Amino acid sequence: MKNRLIVWALLASSVYGFAWTEKGLAKCGGLFLLDRVDKWVSGWACNVDDELQVGNLYIDGGYTHLEYRGGAYFFAEGFNYPWQMNLRNKLDIGYVGLKAEYKYASVEANVASLPYIDGQIGWNTADSLFFAKAGMGRGQFTLARTNWSLDDTTAYIHELDGDWHFKFLSKMMSAGLKYGDHKLQLQMVSLQSMPDIGDRQGFIFTDTSTINFYDLAYSYSGKSNAFSGTLAYGNADISIEGLHREKVSGEQDEKRFFYLPVEASLYLAALEFKHWRGNYRRDKISIRAAAGRLELDIPYIPWKQGRFHPTLAPNQILDNSMIKLLSLGFYNQNYRIYGEGEVPLWLAGVRYDWNFRPAGWRINPYVDLDGFYVDAKMELGRRVETKKVAKILATTDTLNWNLTATGAVAMMGLKVESPHKAVYADVHLMQLLPIYYKEKHFNLAGGGTQSEEPIENPEQSQDVVMHPTLSGEGDRQSYRIFRNGFAVSAEIGFRI
Repeated sequence: MKNRLIVWALLASSVYGFAWTEKGLAKCGGLFLLDRVDKWVSGWACNVDDELQVGNLYIDGGYTHLEYRGGAYFFAEGFNYPWQMNLRNKLDIGYVGLKAEYKYASVEANVASLPYIDGQIGWNTADSLFFAKAGMGRGQFTLARTNWSLDDTTAYIHELDGDWHFKFLSKMMSAGLKYGDHKLQLQMVSLQSMPDIGDRQGFIFTDTSTINFYDLAYSYSGKSNAFSGTLAYGNADISIEGLHREKVSGEQDEKRFFYLPVEASLYLAALEFKHWRGNYRRDKISIRAAAGRLELDIPYIPWKQGRFHPTLAPNQILDNSMIKLLSLGFYNQNYRIYGEGEVPLWLAGVRYDWNFRPAGWRINPYVDLDGFYVDAKMELGRRVETKKVAKILATTDTLNWNLTATGAVAMMGLKVESPHKAVYADVHLMQLLPIYYKEKHFNLAGGGTQSEEPIENPEQSQDVVMHPTLSGEGDRQSYRIFRNGFAVSAEIGFRI
């Protein structure tokens, strides 16, 4: 895309008067969020893009390569070996956008190879006192390649491997006003995802979700000072499904082996103040603070209402030939997961930018330090249901999990810009610096009594809560520097 845009410019610049802005910008970055023996999260990305202006028409395009992975080890009842869960993805995305600006309106269209397409239309008064924008998009996306594997390959269930894929519809509306150095804006974003199964066979993961996000932002930008504040709220209603599909005697056979509904709410408030030293906005200091809270709820679905929607139905994972051999035992049990959790988070930080200009160059080193405190809690219940002739043998155990952590995120970087803004580069390093970390979990499993319940009303009996049998704390030594909370990013660009 970059080469084509440069060729277009060389061929037509003498006729149309092309103007370039931040051409050939390339960015690469990678991070290790977590690297422990029992859990891990990492990723990296590279991006190249270009922008071209022809009068009031803007054309931009680019290419992005993105990879990320995460996983964990965990033990499951009935197995002598731990399961390993992996989520991974690799995406190569090309995209192009067109935008036309007029005195009172703007029109924009974007296309990406996911595939994805959206359109936006904006309106503003001549003095930009009032402005508004609305848009809609539609596309498809593979969130991750999911894999659950068991080291014991002789087990009837030792590996599940499938894509998490869905279609989505996005909507956006914003409106605001700008008066002098003041700006106020309200924005609403909605995302709806739908299952996208098609003719795929094997194990399939998908979801049906509705996500809404609202934010109210105010900003002030003066000669030496700037201030911004944001209030945001988001809610999500997500239902994740796992399906096993196979052809049986020429007919499509589909069984649901996994179902998990999740409700989430996010509350966020953020403030930032910036001050430039000197008459030409040389050195800059930024001070910011934020507070947020994430609330999660996995509702309990009674057997009578959701008998065909257990969280996990192992017998539905097996193919039809295997089900004929296994009709009793562990594979005849269903599992229901439910519970709630909360994740409050507080942040405060400061950043300082230096601005040196030797011989027309701009050299901007900067340092950034953010402190954080989090106190997360989660309580989950697991209900194990075994069908008998006229009753259900049901047992419930719980898991309490608590994470308390405080620390800092340190970042240092360097921006360099050549005379006449021909070349631009920005490199920065980031590292998580834990000060206090404590993880506790109480697995209330094993050794409890069981209860028999009539199939007609199994939810009426009392759940059996078992006594703690396991507790532990996170290993601080495993949070090694450069392997947990580390990130590096580099940007290189040029203008013609």
